[in-house]
Amino acid sequence: METLLKKDIILRQECLNRGANPLDLLRGLAILDMLLVHFSYVFPTILQKFFVYHDVAIDGFILISGYTVGKYSLPIFINQPLSGGKKILIRTIKIYSVHVSLVCTVGLMQFIVNNKNMLPENILVFLTDSLLFKNQVGLLHILPVFILLYLYSPAILSIISNGYGWLVIVVSGLLFFVGTNDPLIFNYGAPTIFPLIVWQVFFIVGIFLGKKDMLHSQLLESSNMFLLLLVFFFVVLLFARHAAFYGGVFYDFLHHFHIEYSKFPLNLTGTLFGASAWFLFSSLCVRYWENIERSPLVLIISIMGKNALFAFFIHVFLAKIIEIYRFIPLFTFVIIAVNIFIYIYFLREIDRWLMKEPDNLLSKVFIWLFQ
Repeated sequence: METLLKKDIILRQECLNRGANPLDLLRGLAILDMLLVHFSYVFPTILQKFFVYHDVAIDGFILISGYTVGKYSLPIFINQPLSGGKKILIRTIKIYSVHVSLVCTVGLMQFIVNNKNMLPENILVFLTDSLLFKNQVGLLHILPVFILLYLYSPAILSIISNGYGWLVIVVSGLLFFVGTNDPLIFNYGAPTIFPLIVWQVFFIVGIFLGKKDMLHSQLLESSNMFLLLLVFFFVVLLFARHAAFYGGVFYDFLHHFHIEYSKFPLNLTGTLFGASAWFLFSSLCVRYWENIERSPLVLIISIMGKNALFAFFIHVFLAKIIEIYRFIPLFTFVIIAVNIFIYIYFLREIDRWLMKEPDNLLSKVFIWLFQ
């Protein structure tokens, strides 16, 4: 127990002391994408469409989560299965704690505002169904996906650590293709926006990329041919993404084989588009890291990524407040301004405070819950 405590202290200090890095930048880009999509209604129509049509935030969140599990949790799991499983369980509890706090605050507030004539028992039903993932609370619906993926992670890592990684790939592929035909086949409660049966494929791919530590591979860092291939596939899939808008032979081909782009529900083309975007982002981040790492914008986005769970919590909390009180003139813009202030200034100050006062009780609580 004492050894584990010492390791946790060392890991916590490493987390605090690390500077900007490509992984944090990628997380931050996913947060930024989410912000632009959720607040797209304040932009001109053309920008609004651009942000919504090219949204790959959830793809990135799940892919990066899988990557961190494969890079950091799998080696621990191979050597100390119980310790590795415990760490994943603790991470799951943290995310569920965030889910509970959001449901019981802004989620409940919105439910009460939208249902003025409800009975007291309706509140209990709402809370019970929300905490058990039986209903889909807007903006919060992403958290159950991560909670379930982390709960399944010990079994997945156990199979991989015993040399049966191929089995994980086969099962993941089979589930994905079953899910593309009927995404709600294993649905529980209200129809889910992100059916686990298809979205899990990003998590599994991420685990194997993390296992190979792809962000430090020569392939991403220096292979011109690999970068050109990524650009080529991304452009082709970008055309596939917009094929329905301009029609033509390409769309007819996709439609004939039932592989035209779809994200809700997710299909093969939608998956490849999201994956190609994040592979290209990753390659560019790693390849040109020395040129961009000191950029103020990169530092701001990286700090968002370093504190991704807290950034998500703040965004959802404030976005829900906007939904509840949107009828108040200028209220939306005030809250968005607060959101921007938190991401540009407040997160940076939190980061500095955590490095100065790592043993402060509030620091320990914040680090345990969000980092």
